[in-house]
Parts: sequence; structure tokens; C-alpha cells
Amino acid sequence: MTMPEAEMQRTVLAELAPGEKIKWLGKPDPAQYARQALPMVIFGVPWTLFALFWEGGAIQPALQGIDRAGGPGMAFSIMFPLFGLPFIGIGVGMLTSPIWYRRKAANTIYAVTDRRALMISGSGTRTVQSYDRNAIGTLTRKERADGSGDLLFGGDTPAVQWGGSRRSSSSNQTTPGFYGIRTVRQVEQLLRETLDTRPALERDNDGLTAP
Repeated sequence: MTMPEAEMQRTVLAELAPGEKIKWLGKPDPAQYARQALPMVIFGVPWTLFALFWEGGAIQPALQGIDRAGGPGMAFSIMFPLFGLPFIGIGVGMLTSPIWYRRKAANTIYAVTDRRALMISGSGTRTVQSYDRNAIGTLTRKERADGSGDLLFGGDTPAVQWGGSRRSSSSNQTTPGFYGIRTVRQVEQLLRETLDTRPALERDNDGLTAP
């Protein structure tokens, strides 16, 4: 279920410092956001097939062991196939990861303020990632033909995250940034203007050439 825009705005406003203003507010497109799971799905196919093959090979002697008289051999035959179940579960998790990415996208908010970039995710326990100029670093835009795309942050400083009432510093396994946004070029320009600390006159002269 998509979060209403009014609720999105209330959620972001609750995170702002005094005097801080929202310059852009948006959400990731679920289908594009789920593309992050593609490498996991590709890796999950051979993983799951191997796990199922291994489990099939382990079950056959287990079934034969049940027919025999009891003893340590029978107990081992029964327990041995259980070791493969967690690996099958991991494989299923990788193959179904696009579903979970879509659900995460539905509860994710992106915002650019006059001081930082914000990513807010979660419905129960909320996680807030805050990126200032140093944390964002180099911006990388991945733009598709329809103007949508991803805006990736390249700073070395991890985002500061707030989950519930606990505060901690952590970095994501994937490159942090705004994924699956519909107007990636406009958001990039807005964020660059926000990060530009030069005087206004110097910025205005960027488009001028010397005679």
C-alpha cells in the first residue's frame, strides 16, 4: 500500500531540525527499487538448485535408515537431511527478495532539505538515514530513457541512522542513495545546489565565459 503524500510530509517534518526546510520529497518506484535484488536472484538460482540436489541425496539414505533397526545409524540418517534445510531457506529468501524490496519501497521516503538528504524507511520500527555534505561525497546518476533512475552517494562517511530510540552509525551493504526515482536529473541538480557552499555570486558566474 502506497503511503499518502500528507503522511509522507508529516513523517519528514517530524525529523527536521528547527529552521530546516524541505526542498524535495519523493518515493522510490517499487519496480525499479526491486532491481537492486537482481544480483541476489541470479546468485540464488544455482544456490537453491544445489541445496535441493544435496537435500535429495541426503533424504534417500535417511528413508532407508528408517526402515532399518534403531540405533545410532538410524538417528544420524534422520538428522543428516535437516542440515540442508537452512540452505534451502536461504535460497528461497534470495529468490523472493524482489517481493521484500517492493514492500520496503512502499514504506520508504526520500527527502532533500536545505541541509541534507534523508532516507526514512520502515512502518513499525523506523530507520532514518541522514546524509550531510561529507557523507554524500560524489554523486553518481544512473538515468534511464524515461528520465527515471538512481542517484548514488559516494562519500566515505557512513550515514547516521536512528532506529526506534537507539542511535548508531552503520553503512549499507549496497551503495547508499536514492533508488528508483522518477525525475533523477532534477533531483541531482537540486541536491548539487544544496551541497554547493560557494557564495551565490560565484555560483551565478559558473555559466559565464571570459571574453
